[in-house]
Amino acid sequence: MISSRIDKLSLFCGKLSGYAAMFLLVFILLDVVLRFVFSKSFNMLTEMEWHFFGLIFLLGGGYNLLEDKHVRVDFFYVAFSEKTKKIFSVILHLLLLIPWSLISMVTCYHYAANSYYIREASANPGGLPAMYPIKYMVVFCFFILFLQGVSEIIKDIYTIKRGWKH
Repeated sequence: MISSRIDKLSLFCGKLSGYAAMFLLVFILLDVVLRFVFSKSFNMLTEMEWHFFGLIFLLGGGYNLLEDKHVRVDFFYVAFSEKTKKIFSVILHLLLLIPWSLISMVTCYHYAANSYYIREASANPGGLPAMYPIKYMVVFCFFILFLQGVSEIIKDIYTIKRGWKH
């Protein structure tokens, strides 16, 4: 089933998010030691911290949706029956998540492609030599979120249909 493959991809990206958190910790520790023990500071290291901090959240987006840990206003939702929750979920995914993900992918792709085209580098002395890899990662992460939204819609529709047969 396509949904289970998408779920595995989101799970993999969630694990990558965890590894990004470990790398961020290493970068921060290295930055602290270099700064306070050796009185050295490197802009590239600081920028890597920013980028890995962003990756933690971006890579974890699809995983959070998979695990149903995303932000939702539960004030009304908690009173719904399971079938109503699934219907509500499908409608909101179709009206909000899917279009938002598509718009974000297209918009971010243009920024990333332009960054690659002009070979954008950090404006800071000693900063990262290329900015486009992180910008393409934003596109990739919105694609993963889009795919996970599709997977959730498929699973919810299957659950709704199965529930109506009984």
